[in-house]
Amino acid sequence: MGKGFRREILASILVIVISIIGFGIYFWRAGGAIREVSANVATTNQAILDQAELSQVLVDLKNAESEADRDQGRMDAVIPDEEQLLDFRSWLRNQGSVFGVSVGVDFKDRGKFREGSNILFQNAAVSMDGSADGFVSFLKELEMGADRFLVGFSSFDLNRGGSGYRLSGAAKIFFRGAPPAR
Repeated sequence: MGKGFRREILASILVIVISIIGFGIYFWRAGGAIREVSANVATTNQAILDQAELSQVLVDLKNAESEADRDQGRMDAVIPDEEQLLDFRSWLRNQGSVFGVSVGVDFKDRGKFREGSNILFQNAAVSMDGSADGFVSFLKELEMGADRFLVGFSSFDLNRGGSGYRLSGAAKIFFRGAPPAR
């Protein structure tokens, strides 16, 4: 019984050692497969994050585009096309008459607001006759409330004459020209 018992013990130990080696090989291979699957999952997660970030960038661009369109609409309302500049004299006279100011405009040379821009300006000599209060109200309305033309005064002189005042100055009337060539 001693020999048979030893054989059974050796056989049992051999089965245990083979089982341990088998499980070791299995777990070693499974660990490699798990590492490979986790690497794939990490790669997929990174791709999803990249796509989400790209989607957010696209949403931001879309929002910026709609904001730019709104701003362009506002600019178009205040900065007219060159053809609309023909109405400037009559528009300015009508605006002045509301405040009791008679207005004369003499167009001079043109200039470009900035290189590469389609915003141009028309230099003009402007003369006005009226009361001091009328000038203040008229110029305030022209500067703050004008909804059709963008006008900037670079200089003006105010002189008292007769029953009122005479204001003469230099102005720039901004307008949109043809888009710049690229």
